[in-house]
Amino acid sequence: LKVARKAYKKDLPILGINLGSMGFLTEVDKNDIDNAVEHILSGNYAVEKRMMLEAVVKRDGNALGCDIALNDVVISRGALSRILHVKTFINDIFVDSFPGDGLIVSSPTGSTAYSLSAGGPIVEPDLDLIIVTPICPHILYSRSFITTGDRSVKAVIDENYSHTAMVTIDGQEGYEARGGDCVEIRKSENVVKLIRINTRNFFNILRSKIYYR
Repeated sequence: LKVARKAYKKDLPILGINLGSMGFLTEVDKNDIDNAVEHILSGNYAVEKRMMLEAVVKRDGNALGCDIALNDVVISRGALSRILHVKTFINDIFVDSFPGDGLIVSSPTGSTAYSLSAGGPIVEPDLDLIIVTPICPHILYSRSFITTGDRSVKAVIDENYSHTAMVTIDGQEGYEARGGDCVEIRKSENVVKLIRINTRNFFNILRSKIYYR
């Protein structure tokens, strides 16, 4: 993931090598590296583009930080175990206020990351969608909702929240936030290019990663 976050800046395709167990972004296992290199040198591969998200953290209308995410943008409570109320908007239209541990806004690629463990849907990674998933909501329903990639999502931390919250980008970069701060998230103009040398489709990978680990 760290390599992917850097590669898009140089418009370079990357090949993922699975050193762990899940590895949805990876293409080859560590024991098959030599074969993968032969495919690349012979030009026997395809390049798949993945949508990314752009997030801006704002306070009083001023940007505290801006970053790009391949998987997700997470708004979560800080060190103290206090319920975090997050007001959520799509294209500035109010959707709901979610009390709980926070909110995950993910790309289709990120649907098999943190969003999945929070009960979010599995989405084919080449689609143009944004997924919003509450984290452990203190309400009777806990459903994700999905919107098209041409819309923006805004998450506002309740003004009465007196503790520190965190905004985390791909689990790599973090920004401290407080009551009244907001995070504006939209589709990025940037994409990540992944090298594909195998013929397995997304559902083959899904079965092998989730059900047969």
